[in-house]
Amino acid sequence: MIDVIEFTDNTRAFDLLESAQMIGVVVPTLRKYLREGKIHGQTVDRKIYIDEAEIKRFKEERERR
Repeated sequence: MIDVIEFTDNTRAFDLLESAQMIGVVVPTLRKYLREGKIHGQTVDRKIYIDEAEIKRFKEERERR
């Protein structure tokens, strides 16, 4: 089941599992990237979500390396 939230400005954010799959890493690696500030998330109802635009930015940055 995909856990996604939609904000009033029509942006979407995905939970850690879905975000990790979209980026191509496992959840512990994504948590590490969050701690290191390489990617940014937000907490909603005690769960961390990552905005779709942030996932896209992060993936593009990784591809440039």
